[in-house]
Amino acid sequence: MTLDGVNKKKSRWMDGTAFYIRQREFAHFHNNQEIDVRLTRSYQEEYSSLLVEDKRVKFREHPSQWLSIKFATTSDVDYAFSIVDLASKANRLHPGLSRNRRSQTLRKRPRAGLRFHE
Repeated sequence: MTLDGVNKKKSRWMDGTAFYIRQREFAHFHNNQEIDVRLTRSYQEEYSSLLVEDKRVKFREHPSQWLSIKFATTSDVDYAFSIVDLASKANRLHPGLSRNRRSQTLRKRPRAGLRFHE
């Protein structure tokens, strides 16, 4: 399984390989049965009924674009890949990928404390 425009390199958040769209990390494995996926808030809201009710999905305690997906069966892997595919689309559209647009956004917002996962 492959996704167009996705590159593999070292994760910013942990030791190991991660998946990127341009410079934006949007997925990395914690182990052989769990992957963290960066699904933008708008996509989380749009697909919330499917995500919240699924026992394989774990949300962060605090609001975050990151969620974890556990997988053990072939069906679980297919489900995880479908969420990774969705996340790749969401992150491709994310304004943070445009340097000019991101710098304009940062100038408009007051700076807050550093956060690991948005």
